[in-house]
Amino acid sequence: MERRLLLLIVFTCALISSYAQDWGGVPVPADPGNGKVWQLQTSFSDDFNYTGKSGQFTGKWNDTYINGWSGPGLTEWINNHSWVADGNLIIRASRKPGTNKVYCGVVTSKTPVMYPVYTEARILVSNLELSSNFWMLSPDDRREIDMLEVYGGASQIWFAQHMSTNFHVFFRNPDNSIRSDYNDQTHNALPGNALWRNGWHRFGVYWKSPTDITFYIDGQQTSNGSWAQVIMIDKDYTGATLDKSIYNMDREMFLIIDTEDHKWRSDQGIVATDEDLADDTRNRMYVDWVRTYKPVDAGSGNSAPINSTIWLKANNGAGDYVVAEKFVANNPLEADRSAVGDWEKFLVEDAGGGLVALRANANGKYVSARIDESGNPIRAFQTYIGAWEKFTWESQGNGKVAFKASANGKYVQAQLHLPDAPLAAVGHSVQGWETFNWGTVAGSNARIADIRQPPDIAPTNEISIQVYPNPISGDRFSVHLDNPHEKAEITITDIQGRMLFQQETMESYLDFNRDIFPTPGVYMMNVKLDGSVRTIKMVSQ
Repeated sequence: MERRLLLLIVFTCALISSYAQDWGGVPVPADPGNGKVWQLQTSFSDDFNYTGKSGQFTGKWNDTYINGWSGPGLTEWINNHSWVADGNLIIRASRKPGTNKVYCGVVTSKTPVMYPVYTEARILVSNLELSSNFWMLSPDDRREIDMLEVYGGASQIWFAQHMSTNFHVFFRNPDNSIRSDYNDQTHNALPGNALWRNGWHRFGVYWKSPTDITFYIDGQQTSNGSWAQVIMIDKDYTGATLDKSIYNMDREMFLIIDTEDHKWRSDQGIVATDEDLADDTRNRMYVDWVRTYKPVDAGSGNSAPINSTIWLKANNGAGDYVVAEKFVANNPLEADRSAVGDWEKFLVEDAGGGLVALRANANGKYVSARIDESGNPIRAFQTYIGAWEKFTWESQGNGKVAFKASANGKYVQAQLHLPDAPLAAVGHSVQGWETFNWGTVAGSNARIADIRQPPDIAPTNEISIQVYPNPISGDRFSVHLDNPHEKAEITITDIQGRMLFQQETMESYLDFNRDIFPTPGVYMMNVKLDGSVRTIKMVSQ
């Protein structure tokens, strides 16, 4: 195996810190509107970076349907067919013993969500005749929005190549049986009619209002299928067309993630086989994360422009832009640039607890206020979000903001009395030097989005890993052990835990052939060093 310098894997010692979410660096594709920014709704968002159904899960989700219905067709929803492991929500299907029924997992939000809202999930669908779904339904069963419906393992290949987005408006009898089902379905295919099951994809919807609803796949708005475009017909009952000027998506809805059998297919004998249902490489649907946002006023309270790329400009002095790195590595942030380039762009990420983190566009590193050098410089050098990488975003109105470092409670100040005006978290109150003008940079998230790897955790003796590229699309990918001084063990497995590669090494640089992965999909790399273990997720496309 060839070895060469391409990418740094850093070994650090730091205090235990919290995750930034897995979607960090992935911009919200919808526009929040003039004067608005996206605000994360934590009750409807989860990166599933924990194990089991602890309070972290049960505080947001139920592992049952929203009411007592057992499911469509041969479906029988059951709570032991969903769990959280390896950074994913996993939804499974299996045969109910002695029957033709299918046990299926289902997860629903504990409370309904209401427009205006953008919600999105990153999903790897199952390889079954069953449908993998991400959708919303009103508590009264009368309004439905489907962001994903696909038969990932359909033997009729067309269905495995085409997922659909759907709307439903139900009219029901007193016993809740359906009297009319006005609906429309829009099919979406990947380039080259690739199979949806062969890779991870993002499925989202911007439910802006009852009559303004658009879908997004892999960050791109679909060209067809919006509420304005669909024609809602009661296909199975009366054949009538819905009057959308009267009936629309006007009710709050639960988020639902599940797999299920559909009666119209099983009635034709199109069913998941016992063999497929028993195959753990086919019977599982994986959800990497779910995120949900509401548009809020940019100047209201401390609302930060989460997942937006911004520039910062000193409020006093020459009013120059803040640059993350200049001339030498780890140079302090300085307010001395006259224009916005790569080094003057920062991604605002949600750091939890109402705090934010800033990620430099040019190197993908987090801005840190760590006080460990003379002058308390702020630098964009950290690979994880710890206490020193968290800031309070304090809006000052009129496009101005102040940042308070979480670790020491001091405000970030552009020290305009020093050469190049370095930034430091030393201010005791918000004055001129502690105030920055800011604005968003359109279309500037690409470099950060290319990193794709979730920010590292920083427990004591943590191994911090970056893999490039990730997702892996070329013939090779690379890692670098930065002078470890000790033997490291590297193991690569598939999502079922089957080992594909294992090696102990003292080498600094490792270059892998993509052929190590038998098929496109999700794989795990484990690095063991000095009693510590770090696992990262890799995606081969």
